[in-house]
Amino acid sequence: MTRILTILFLVVLCNGCIKNETVFNKTHVNEVVEGNEPPPFSGVNTVQLKNYVNKLYTDLYGREPFDAELDAGVSLLNQDDMIEQNMKDYVELLMGSDEYYDRFFEIYRNTFLIERGSFQYIQGRIDVYNNWLNNAIQNNDPVLTALYELEIEGMEKLFTLAADYKNNEITINEAMFRIAISKIYDEVNDGATNLVLSCFENFIKRLPNDAELSAGVNMNNGVPSIVLFQDGSSKADFINIVVNSTSFYEGLVVDIYQLGLSRLPDSDELTINTILMTQGSTYQDIQAQVLTSDEYSGF
Repeated sequence: MTRILTILFLVVLCNGCIKNETVFNKTHVNEVVEGNEPPPFSGVNTVQLKNYVNKLYTDLYGREPFDAELDAGVSLLNQDDMIEQNMKDYVELLMGSDEYYDRFFEIYRNTFLIERGSFQYIQGRIDVYNNWLNNAIQNNDPVLTALYELEIEGMEKLFTLAADYKNNEITINEAMFRIAISKIYDEVNDGATNLVLSCFENFIKRLPNDAELSAGVNMNNGVPSIVLFQDGSSKADFINIVVNSTSFYEGLVVDIYQLGLSRLPDSDELTINTILMTQGSTYQDIQAQVLTSDEYSGF
């Protein structure tokens, strides 16, 4: 046994004499960098970018991009290997155009006014009311004159809706008020009951309960009533209450998710985004978040 141990010792000793190895000790130190963020994801190919551009044009403009627009979009998105920031910049660019706002309100006019939401139809109704106005003036009827002038003014404001909203001259609340107060909306929803039902369905995304329906009808008929914890005594009061309620902002969040992702927001998404809107975030702010999300882009 002693002889075996002696031989093993000599082998180890000889190996040590044959080759000297330099050992490098590498010490790893964990370091936390304040404010550190992961680098932007850049593994997106051209086909994916083209699909994204096409999808944005379809959803925001209601059409496919022209070849030059498609190439420009892909080029911008692929710039400097900063896909996340580029997406935000690109969506902001598209949403800053007149075409976006025209399409934005075209969708709502067609939804709320149905087949009567086209500019051609609205202009036709204005022409009819102008004839009635002229007759009222000739007959020296101040009541009808004032009524027709008011209705014509309300319908004409539908033509400038997109530009006024884009230029921050009106809020989303005022924009939707214009649609609901117009004579066209009255024609679509004949009578106070139908108007109350329609406002709840269109703006709040639910039907009113019996108490809300009764109070809403009374308010539209000039009877002082309370709807959504607010006092009012006219149709204008009722519509103002609806489009300035927290439930109205919830309805907008629902619209954004359905238009962009073809689904309802979950409870957290609904709560968080509704709070953001009540605190000053715009419809476009929330929409941009959805349009730059992984779920929407597919990246």
